[in-house]
Amino acid sequence: MKLQSKKAPRLGVLLLVLLMLATLIPSVFAADAPAETSAPEETMVALGEAPEVVAAPEATEKAGDAPAGEVLTTGTEEAASDEWTCKVCSTVNEGGDACKKCGASRPTTVLSIIALVVLAVVIAIGFIKKVNLGFLAIGAAFILSMVAGIGPKYVTKAFDSDMFVTLVGVTFLFGMASQNGTLDLFSKKVVALVGKRTVLIPILMFFLSAFISAIGPGHIAAGILMTTFAVYLAFEMKINPITTALFAKLGANAGCASPLSLTGQLGLKLTNNLVSDVTNADIVERLGFSGLHFFMATLVSGFIFTLLLYVFTKSYKVKADNPLKLKDIPRFNWKQWVTIGAIVMMVVLCIGFQMNTGLTAFVMASILVLLQCADEKKAIKGIPWGTLVFICGVGVLVSVIDMMGGIDMISGLLQKLMGPSTATPVLAATSGILSWVSSTTGVVMPAMFKMLPNILRSFGTSVNYMELISAITATSFAAAISPLSTGGAIIMSSYSASKETTNEEMNKIFKFLFLLSVANVLLNVLLSWIGVFRLGGLF
Repeated sequence: MKLQSKKAPRLGVLLLVLLMLATLIPSVFAADAPAETSAPEETMVALGEAPEVVAAPEATEKAGDAPAGEVLTTGTEEAASDEWTCKVCSTVNEGGDACKKCGASRPTTVLSIIALVVLAVVIAIGFIKKVNLGFLAIGAAFILSMVAGIGPKYVTKAFDSDMFVTLVGVTFLFGMASQNGTLDLFSKKVVALVGKRTVLIPILMFFLSAFISAIGPGHIAAGILMTTFAVYLAFEMKINPITTALFAKLGANAGCASPLSLTGQLGLKLTNNLVSDVTNADIVERLGFSGLHFFMATLVSGFIFTLLLYVFTKSYKVKADNPLKLKDIPRFNWKQWVTIGAIVMMVVLCIGFQMNTGLTAFVMASILVLLQCADEKKAIKGIPWGTLVFICGVGVLVSVIDMMGGIDMISGLLQKLMGPSTATPVLAATSGILSWVSSTTGVVMPAMFKMLPNILRSFGTSVNYMELISAITATSFAAAISPLSTGGAIIMSSYSASKETTNEEMNKIFKFLFLLSVANVLLNVLLSWIGVFRLGGLF
């Protein structure tokens, strides 16, 4: 079924690409333009008169200490240093157009623009053609590396194997919990506890989805599970299925930044990459990561919009019978109890004892496999391989673009648009716009986190790292309820799978969801402006 015209999204992507080019091209000429110098001032000296010499203050003060015959200088005559640090191997070079160690080209304006244009083209192709950006990004990264003289080993090293193992382990464990019915049965029991207080169903959908997302599955898996369940429940209760599913998806997005979930793990990993980069040694103490702050900021953002939506849609007036009764819902079987125990154990070990999340998840999943608590083959098929390749593949491309100086160029352009008081809202707005045509975890976070060291240097202690990354992530997820993103698409597909629909009806839903995503982005920009993502310094 054709849900909406493809011309508008394609036009939007084209305009985005043109906008990027329009802002980048002028910098080519600005970077290579010779600096204006004033002509040397000629001084007429009268014949027979000695010229009057005015010494600089520092030179005058030190004149008495200078050895005889030594020429004093103020330092203005010293030749400017041509040192540059290779962003590939971190080697400090004295001039030259290529690194003396790895052979990578010195970043130039032209190379940076080429890298950014390739990124824009890759995003546009992925959006229009609906192909997995991960594979496309790795291929594009290799081509760019040849242009910039970056060795293949540095490209493959950019593939984050640690993150890949973590994501596979967590998604495999919760894939088993989903496959054996544990998560679905748990959701039904929680909703049944509401009883006749059905006015609480929308808020319950939010917190239940947030909880499931936070303990490990992440926003995509929890979103699919809970939006499908929400649509089914709404039809049974004869209430609006779109808004009910929307509350569920908002919750899945809001809870996904926990230390156990995909986004929280990604935020930690990206921060660690910044810390380990030797070029950031001067600000390493300001790159501290608080998993609790990251999680709470995203949760607060999602909950504020949920409350506004709850009032706007008049969901507080819902009066319907709850079709789920505790007495009619079966009990957990022994396999499901073992699964619950494995999940609880993982949470305790990872949060209480700071054990590696991915490897711990593999241990728990192995126990479930040995006890045959779920169908192993179905659980493996349930791992979102495409999403994992997407995240890690785009990470490779972003790393190569950073090596070519592209990230520094974007951060420089953004710094011209912001000041210490506007840095957070400008970054929030940028992330929201990018999220309409790309993935939060695959594109927005990896690209924008790399810009932050330069911004921290420019504005000093006036900006806070945790506030910046919280605003970027929360606003990007605010845009993710758009039907152009995975979140909105999940809502529409769940709805269309539950009843017969028409093109006109689906187009109305498309417009409704997109306008809500715009409102959500604007709300988060406002929250960024007033300092909500600082969370009062509590975490």
